[in-house]
Amino acid sequence: MSTIQLPDVQQLTSDQEVTRGSKVLRVLYLSRVVFVGAWVLLADTLASSSQDDNNARILVGVLLVAYPVSDVLATVFEIRANRSMTMLPHYANFAAGVLASAGLLVTAFTSVPAAMSIFGVWAILSGAAQIAVGAIRRQRFRGQWPMIISGIGSLGGAAYIGWTGTAGSALGLLAEYAEGGAFFYLLTSLWLFFAPPRRRAR
Repeated sequence: MSTIQLPDVQQLTSDQEVTRGSKVLRVLYLSRVVFVGAWVLLADTLASSSQDDNNARILVGVLLVAYPVSDVLATVFEIRANRSMTMLPHYANFAAGVLASAGLLVTAFTSVPAAMSIFGVWAILSGAAQIAVGAIRRQRFRGQWPMIISGIGSLGGAAYIGWTGTAGSALGLLAEYAEGGAFFYLLTSLWLFFAPPRRRAR
């Protein structure tokens, strides 16, 4: 007589968490694409239209502060939406984002070189956290390679440390930095949408 194999409750729970986690990540990444896309568009527009360096410095300050703040909010959303996906690098990234936002708020409107240096340090720390999160998530979620590559690209923030350019040139530089992030967020969200989540072997 054949026996009926009942599904492992623990396995079902794990699979459900992975499915829910994939949905959370899709929403998060698509939201980041929209934000970063608008951020890049604004930076490009301001870079081509801003002639007054004083006005450009104010605009750079707003953009510089807004970027890590958006990253902090995204991290909070991710942690609150699904605790099973929360890892130590998330908290490290949150702390780095908060400190960077505070530092940029103090310096961005008075010294663009100092603000760019802070932004560069934050980009390195955020990129390192992104690499760690992507590497860990690969065990459960698909589409993490773009996030790892994006994190590696963020290590290029080292080029901003000790930066001495003008506020106007900073706008274009920041737009180039964000364009890569938007592309990889979009690629990952599409990968998660079309590819089924990983299942643990039974």
